[in-house]
Amino acid sequence: MFPGGVGTSSFDLNFRVFGVPARIHPTFWLAGLFFVGRTPNLYFLLIGIATLFVSILVHEMGHALCGKYYGDRSPSITLYIMGGYYMPGSISLRRWKEIWMCLWGPLAGFILGALALGLSVAVNRALIPYSDMLDYVLDCAIWINILWGLVNLLPVFPLDGGQILREIVRWKFPRKTDATAYLISMVTAIVVAALSAAAAFKYGNGLYAALLFGSLAFQNYQLRRISILTGDYHEEEAPRQPWEQDADWWKSGRKDDDADWWKR
Repeated sequence: MFPGGVGTSSFDLNFRVFGVPARIHPTFWLAGLFFVGRTPNLYFLLIGIATLFVSILVHEMGHALCGKYYGDRSPSITLYIMGGYYMPGSISLRRWKEIWMCLWGPLAGFILGALALGLSVAVNRALIPYSDMLDYVLDCAIWINILWGLVNLLPVFPLDGGQILREIVRWKFPRKTDATAYLISMVTAIVVAALSAAAAFKYGNGLYAALLFGSLAFQNYQLRRISILTGDYHEEEAPRQPWEQDADWWKSGRKDDDADWWKR
C-alpha cells in the first residue's frame, strides 16, 4: 500500500481481479526492465517482467481484499514504477484494522514466496525436472516476495512498515505527533541508504536501494516539517493529513487562527 497516486494516461491497462479494479500505469514496465536487468534472451526478459507483475499484483490484492473484508465496497489498485498501491474507496480504518490492512500486502507476498521456495527445494532435490527458465522464475519470485517483502516492512514511510509505525504512534502514543513517526522513518531511511551506498561502493550492488531510501529520507524530512507546521495529531479526531485528502491542498492556503482549517 502506497499513499498518494499517479495520474491516468491513455496507455493505461485496466482490468478487474476478484471484483477489484486494477490499473497498470505505463511506467510499471520501465520498473520491470530495471528489475530484470541483463537476461540471456527476450524470452527470459518477458518471463521476468511477468513474474514481477504477478508478485506486485498479489501484494496489492492482499491489501485490497483485506479492505473488502473490513467493508470497503470500492477499492482499487494501481501498478506503477515504484511498485503499486491500494486506494481505499469507502472506508477509513483506524488502529489494528489499519495495521492489518498494511500487513496483508507483505503477508500475501510471503505466501507466494513460500510456494516459490518450496518449488525451488523440490527442484534442487530432483523432485521436479530442472530447467533454466523455471529456476529463473523461482529465483525472481523468492527475491521479490520474500526479500522485498521484508524490506517493505522497514519502519520507513510510506512503505507498509512506515504506515504501521505511524498508526502505532497515533494509537499507542496519542500525545505524540505524526512528526515523531516521520523522524523515525527519516533516520531509518538514512541508515539504510548509507549501508546500501557502502555495499554499492564495495560490491557493485545496492545503488538503486541507496537512491530509493535516500529519496524516502528526504520525503520524510518534508513530511515532518509539514506535520509540525500543520499542528499536532489528535487521537480523538483521527484526521488524515491534508495532502492525503487533496493533492492540491496547499494551493488553498490556511489561516493560522482557524483551528478547523483542515476540516474544509
